[in-house]
Amino acid sequence: MYSNYAIIFIIAVCSILSAMEVDCIKHKKFLFWKISFYFSAYLFIPSFMKYLLGYRKENLLDCFWNPRLITLVHYGIPLLIIAVIVPIILKILFKDNIIDIIRYFDSSLYFVLSLAFVLVRKINNKIYCMVFAIAVVATLMAVLLKKTKAVYAGVADIKNRIIESAPIFVCYFMTVVIYTPNELYLYNASDFPISYWYFFGKLLAAGVIVTIILLGGTLLYLNQVHIKLYLTVMFVLLTAGYIQGMFLNGNMAVLDGTADNSYDKSRIYINLIIWIIIAATVIIFTIKKSNVAERFMKVISIWITLIQLVSLAVIIISSDETAPKGEMALTTEGMLEVGEKNNIIVFILDKFDGSYVDEILEETPDFFEPLNDFVSYENATSMFCPTFNSIPYLLTGVEYRGGVYMRHMPMQTTFL
Repeated sequence: MYSNYAIIFIIAVCSILSAMEVDCIKHKKFLFWKISFYFSAYLFIPSFMKYLLGYRKENLLDCFWNPRLITLVHYGIPLLIIAVIVPIILKILFKDNIIDIIRYFDSSLYFVLSLAFVLVRKINNKIYCMVFAIAVVATLMAVLLKKTKAVYAGVADIKNRIIESAPIFVCYFMTVVIYTPNELYLYNASDFPISYWYFFGKLLAAGVIVTIILLGGTLLYLNQVHIKLYLTVMFVLLTAGYIQGMFLNGNMAVLDGTADNSYDKSRIYINLIIWIIIAATVIIFTIKKSNVAERFMKVISIWITLIQLVSLAVIIISSDETAPKGEMALTTEGMLEVGEKNNIIVFILDKFDGSYVDEILEETPDFFEPLNDFVSYENATSMFCPTFNSIPYLLTGVEYRGGVYMRHMPMQTTFL
């Protein structure tokens, strides 16, 4: 059940091993950030390998679903060797500056990674590899410019940082986690099979956890320069997003497939210009009047939060869609029903390696006898590794030539 977490366990062990180098006693108060640094670096290695193999939209847990022991050995042994070598190389290259560089990298990685999560709400191999590369470049630039020494929050500064960050994170929680999904549900309740309060409870619990993690990461990782820039960027995204939803989207058609909700280019350009103006105004204001800008961002964040809180309360009170719904569940009824004739049934066993079939046949030669009238395509090889990319080719026989192949090719062939 938990076998797909084995790769994470291997990376964690390697990270702890690297952090326990010769100066670990001297730098013991930085052990948490050292482990974070090595963990992110060793997480990058298999993520990048899977990215090269075509698993761009999956994360590492998806890629190591039910892994075989030999697979874990193939990844684990090189990672263990790297875990021994990397600390030595870093010590030789950076000497006494190693802690400053590690903390600067951790700050840069968290800065970009958390913003990427806020924007796209997921972290897959492609996103993580891009974020890691950006953090490496930022750290190398800081090393070359001798800017790796930075001020980080101590225990005494935590309270001030929470006060400084809380309004923007509460605004994020209200805008992204609570208001938007609730509005979507309450105006389209008939399309949801679950009761509102069940939906709201799950949403609230997940939102609290995510917001606490984001706030905790901000307090633990970001240096003084990064946190000011981070909160400014978060404020710009939330404020511009709020203005977009309230005033710039216009009258959107119902998303039922009968109308085109795409923007024309002129509206896209106008909206983009407005976003740039908002971002530029806030950044310039922050540079020129830092203290005033901080108070301004807090006030606006609290104002947006309160407006949405009141609006949501009104929607909930006035809605007739908050009553409990009847229990719904998936059943097997009708699952195996087919027509009387002209049926085409294709079995594609996802993640089922050909070697598994060989093992089954070796142990039980008549295992597939019930499928005697079917054809087994033992030499069927797709052009891709991931399922999402492979299925269109297996079902259509049309080779990939770029473009929108995965979405449109199955509709443009009579291969089946």
